[in-house]
Amino acid sequence: MTIDSIASLQLSGNLPNVVIHATEETTVTLQEAGGEPFMTHRYQPDGNGRIEINLRDIVIPRLTFHLQDSDTPYRQTDIVKQFTLTATMDDETDTQSFNVLRAGIDNLADSMDNFLTGNFLTWQPNCKPVTYYTPEFLTYYAVSAATIKCTAHKETGDVTVTLATIPAGQCWTVPVQYGIIAGKVGGYPLYYDVWAEVGGSRATYIQRYYASDMKSEEEQWVLFENSLGGIDCFRAYGDSENTAEHTHNVAEIEEDSEEYRVDTQRKYKKNTGHLGKHERLWLLDFFPSLGKYIYTGSYIRKIVVVDSDVSYQAKELPSSYSFTYRFATARPYLNIPRADIPSGAIDIALPDQGSFTLAPRLAEFPRTQLSGGALLPVQSPYSDTWGSTTMAALLQYIASGLGYETEGGGFIPPGISEEEVRQLISVIGSQKFLSKEHADTAAGLITFLSGLMSNEVATFVNGLVANGLISANEGITIGEFIAGLYNGKGARIDKQGNAEVESLKVRSALEVIELIINRLSAIEGDQLISENDTVERVEEIDTDSDGVNDGYRLHLKDKWEGYLTAQYEFNVLKGIINTLPGSQSGYSAVTEAESVETSGANRYYTCWIYIIRNGAHASSGNNYIDVKMYPDSEVPAGRNYPPCTMMKIARWGNNGVTEVDENDDADTRARKAQYRRRQSCLYLTSSGEIVKLSHVTKPKLEIYNYGFKLGELPDAIKQQLGGRIVEGEDYLWARGVVVQDFIPLDKQGKPVINYIRYGVWDPLGRYHFESLNDTGIYETSLVGHLGCVWQCLVDGTHQEPKWNATDWMIVEGNTQLSMRFYDTDGVPYGDTLAVRPASVNVPLVPHAFYGYTDITDDLPDSAFSWTRDSQSEPLDGAWAENHAGQRALTITTADLPSSWWTLPKLSFTCTATVGDSDIEQSANLI
Repeated sequence: MTIDSIASLQLSGNLPNVVIHATEETTVTLQEAGGEPFMTHRYQPDGNGRIEINLRDIVIPRLTFHLQDSDTPYRQTDIVKQFTLTATMDDETDTQSFNVLRAGIDNLADSMDNFLTGNFLTWQPNCKPVTYYTPEFLTYYAVSAATIKCTAHKETGDVTVTLATIPAGQCWTVPVQYGIIAGKVGGYPLYYDVWAEVGGSRATYIQRYYASDMKSEEEQWVLFENSLGGIDCFRAYGDSENTAEHTHNVAEIEEDSEEYRVDTQRKYKKNTGHLGKHERLWLLDFFPSLGKYIYTGSYIRKIVVVDSDVSYQAKELPSSYSFTYRFATARPYLNIPRADIPSGAIDIALPDQGSFTLAPRLAEFPRTQLSGGALLPVQSPYSDTWGSTTMAALLQYIASGLGYETEGGGFIPPGISEEEVRQLISVIGSQKFLSKEHADTAAGLITFLSGLMSNEVATFVNGLVANGLISANEGITIGEFIAGLYNGKGARIDKQGNAEVESLKVRSALEVIELIINRLSAIEGDQLISENDTVERVEEIDTDSDGVNDGYRLHLKDKWEGYLTAQYEFNVLKGIINTLPGSQSGYSAVTEAESVETSGANRYYTCWIYIIRNGAHASSGNNYIDVKMYPDSEVPAGRNYPPCTMMKIARWGNNGVTEVDENDDADTRARKAQYRRRQSCLYLTSSGEIVKLSHVTKPKLEIYNYGFKLGELPDAIKQQLGGRIVEGEDYLWARGVVVQDFIPLDKQGKPVINYIRYGVWDPLGRYHFESLNDTGIYETSLVGHLGCVWQCLVDGTHQEPKWNATDWMIVEGNTQLSMRFYDTDGVPYGDTLAVRPASVNVPLVPHAFYGYTDITDDLPDSAFSWTRDSQSEPLDGAWAENHAGQRALTITTADLPSSWWTLPKLSFTCTATVGDSDIEQSANLI
């Protein structure tokens, strides 16, 4: 019984029928990876021994697209799943596992892997006009690990960013709305291109979006799940028509009528607007879709289409479609937004003055000199009459409300002076004057022309800025200071200059006499352990005197006084510049170490160069090297960039000739040895890999350049080893391995057990169960005994391996239980016994066997029972009770019914219980 091979990746709409070759009834189960079977059926093969099963309608409902209103890429966990099909016929089982992607393609002429690698999951035109807020998404299934890139074309230049990194075998949806892209590139692009890269090369077509205005005041954005499994959006800008149908359900009780329910159904008819040829074909995917949405009220809402008109004539362009929809979660309620300020003009007709009076403008009142007796108009909020008060009464009211009483104990007299008003204002808490006797607050900036002195602690809530020197004779404390290397907090510098702080960043240099490190240090980014320098200044130079500047002179930064670089001629150098931390706010940093140059002074890229001359000499004070760039075709990223100021450079290898010639003199041989030594370095990655590079003569690495690598294996090795490599796991790759102890472990970290055969079981032997033997190997012992092979289950056991042993398990041999009858001399009987009617004396001794081993003596008498079958149930039952608990049986005339030879059948059966099983043997008398 076999299942025809099923391709590892299938499209749900193109899923072929599964063919099983079987001869008998077969049980077929289908389950998702890591789950329980959700389909179990029995099938009978046809006359040709074939079972053909259509899984399409079973698998498709289990695949789902999830639409998230998100501005970051997200994984589609349910659009592609792994299924396992298992077929069982008797003891035969066959299994096939395969992945299914929710998509379908009509008459696919290419391989499935090629199509998915080169296409996003959409049929939309690859050049689309979009507005700032149009919700646009691209969904991509990565056959191999892929990167989604975007280049935005702005008036100030092009900017390339990485939108998403997708592992192999996963499907992701990437939001590409204009507003999102504008935020990532720090400006408004004229248009932007999106594509997928595999292995550093573009794998898909370029999907382009360009900025566009609204096409009409009635434009709406409609999204739908397409037949490739992704999500598409089109702009429907044609006519809109809204209708509401109301069904009034009326109940009449006697002569009274009442509406007990009103069924409301609101429908919206929409025209797509004029469609081009490509758009007309693409939107044919909209109407069969089971997932349709509309962008309304600043969020996405699901809809259902109840009617559609999708007719057109091929000769007539432009054409359009119409469809009628309603909201999937429609309710007979409203949600009308309110504006903060009423819009529209307001005309107010003044009523007669007898019923409504408007006071004149304040500007029309005459001016009055302020005094304590100046009148102010006042009115109670609950009265339509006016009253008056004075300035003095108002000030008195304010003062009394703050708990202040004047010397006179009452109102400030008329003709109050300016000084008295100032004193009153100062007392009631005005912010115009500061008190020299009481705690006070100044809301404005205070300037001290002759300095500031405080006899007590001075507190500055929002910090302290000083243009001159700050002196602290007793030291400085920052935050809540607690001394201690492990449990301390805050910071302090004491008066002797001893500092204790949480952390320290030094941008230029750190000079110490003694450095003590009490904790584990950590480094960021990839690290090359080789000669390295920092570029201080760059000059363009002519390296071959042809008048063309084809190289660079790199002036290197001194690490100490008198420093000279250790770089050597023909060294291959890797340079990295990263000034992004100093970029302006809003800049979208590149998230992968790839050659990318941004506009302005902010740079993040890799440079590959080699040295043609070392100009570092102590006598001249020069510290520079002359270099040339590698062409784009010879660097890993496919594009090289020139060296620049502040770039960090390190030796990657050396491209000097190292082959020794018999005519080489001693100096040449020594120089070639220097080249050879500089072709190796140690490389540490921030992802946890340790690499020893050897024989490196160029930027790109070959498989022979890896001396050893701890971490993820090189791609070339993974391809050679195929399915034995677990993706994402760490391995050790090396040219050779010399070890004294080699202990292999399984996935759970346990030692791999070796099964060692010892031949015939020895009662005095030392046997092992998953333990270390004398040779240093983790062993489980196998022995031969009683015609079988037994596996040890208890370390160090001396128990005999046999059928009921607790310390052993049979792994090879006959384990079948059986029984035979013997006479008292040990001669076996057949199934039929011929006896004489006149004199019957037949001894039956049962022997039980486990395989070929007689286990009778290991069984108690209670394990045996006898029955007689003479087709007379009452008599046979009484006979069985009389012979209960009897192991052997001697059949005599007393055990036989009268005229037994005339009976059609007479048999005696012995049954033995062995563990959970029963065995039996019958003897028929004739």
